[in-house]
Amino acid sequence: VVSAFYMMFVTRLPEINISNATTLNYVFQWNKATTIDKVILNSNGSQTFNNTFSNMINLKNIVIEGVIGQNGVNLSASVLLSKASITSFVNALSPDASGKSVTFSLVSVNKAFETAEGANDGSESDEWTALIAEKSNWTISLA
Repeated sequence: VVSAFYMMFVTRLPEINISNATTLNYVFQWNKATTIDKVILNSNGSQTFNNTFSNMINLKNIVIEGVIGQNGVNLSASVLLSKASITSFVNALSPDASGKSVTFSLVSVNKAFETAEGANDGSESDEWTALIAEKSNWTISLA
């Protein structure tokens, strides 16, 4: 799949099943949606990602079903991403992958996992630390 929802000016996308695609190039890049009900990936983690979710500056809510087993997931521009959405991405990371990485927004993690309202300290919270510890086989970066 290449650029299927690239630069769309919509606020919400329904459930999207892309489980049969082998590569996911620019699928949602620059999409203005705040919510994607669900993205269904394949269950074996073999799909390759190339800017699939990059520059989605308005994205707040998304559910990921399936397995992310390859590099290329960069959500650093998604500064509004909710805790449930970040958790959905982390939970989808393959437990069997090695040498792979994913990037989240430091701003979104600090807000979503903050220890008290307004603290903006989520990247140092016990909840965030515990979540990413479950995927210690991945390099999880914040930018």
